[in-house]
Amino acid sequence: MKKTVLFCISFIALVFPGCGGSPGESLPLITPTIYYKPVIDKSKDKCESNDLRDMIDEDGKVLISLCQKSYDNCQLQGSCFVIDGDKTRAFNFTKRKAGISRFAEKHEDRCPYGYGVRAICLDPFYSIAADMSFYQPGDVIYVPKLVGVVLPDGSKHNGYLVVRDEGGAIIGENRFDFFTGFYGPYDKDNVFAQIGFGDKDRQFGYERVDENIAKRIREYRNYPNIP
Repeated sequence: MKKTVLFCISFIALVFPGCGGSPGESLPLITPTIYYKPVIDKSKDKCESNDLRDMIDEDGKVLISLCQKSYDNCQLQGSCFVIDGDKTRAFNFTKRKAGISRFAEKHEDRCPYGYGVRAICLDPFYSIAADMSFYQPGDVIYVPKLVGVVLPDGSKHNGYLVVRDEGGAIIGENRFDFFTGFYGPYDKDNVFAQIGFGDKDRQFGYERVDENIAKRIREYRNYPNIP
């Protein structure tokens, strides 16, 4: 992959408008999708008993039972919160064992939005899942389209994202899944969805940044934790 010709870096803002490849340089194109952290209210998760699925851990212990649709979404997104009575419980997909998906119940004190690979905290709007055949945790990419995008907390995106996760359907060097916290792909307030990052038919230029810049970005985002 081509290295970035020029990156402007600031310890305060980390990126200035116009940073990235030199004028006229063509960039590789992302095929994007969005994933998020579903919140399932057990009291409203109603279905017939034959439509219930047990969420089990690696030892075969039943952690909780959910309706098929909720179970499938939790598995697809890789994690979910379940409001269970007066408790909010957090579950993460871990692996498939004996042909069955396995989960772990997590305590979210360190990682309130859930975990990526190697127990790395997911950082909303700044995390991506990538194909680990081409990337490793901590790699950083720069997406010019995201520079200046106003996030739900009112801050503006600097265009940099850190690889913190992987996914079974995330295959290929230019294929990325963008993590958007509690905002799903059809949420009207999901700013990434608004600009097309939930649509695999849309493509956006990106560059993989050099390690000296990646190191500063990881420090800025408090990797492997979150700010």
